[in-house]
Amino acid sequence: CATPPVTSSAPEALPQSADPAPAGDQPVAQYDRVPFSAAQCVFTMDTATQMLLLHSFTAAPVGGGHVVGQGQMWTSPAAEMDERAVHIEFRGRELPANAMLKRYIEGPEMDVPP
Repeated sequence: CATPPVTSSAPEALPQSADPAPAGDQPVAQYDRVPFSAAQCVFTMDTATQMLLLHSFTAAPVGGGHVVGQGQMWTSPAAEMDERAVHIEFRGRELPANAMLKRYIEGPEMDVPP
């Protein structure tokens, strides 16, 4: 019996600790310099075409706000040099812009303009 070329999954990352830290302060994942207190996605991986279809993605950055996204990614080794290999769209709401910016910029206190 051959393995089907398509696999679907819906993973979720949540804190497992009973630590008394305030909810939302325990990172379970991180992208670049932005930690997330919770994240989940629904995706399909087609091994025949080597395409990962990200049907939906939601995440809660540490400090507040909400990020949602969707897209696709070609996972073939040949994709490493192809600028079209990754197309993912993200949208954020109520993000702590100043706190996120400080993760990237060192120096005197600064605020994001309104």
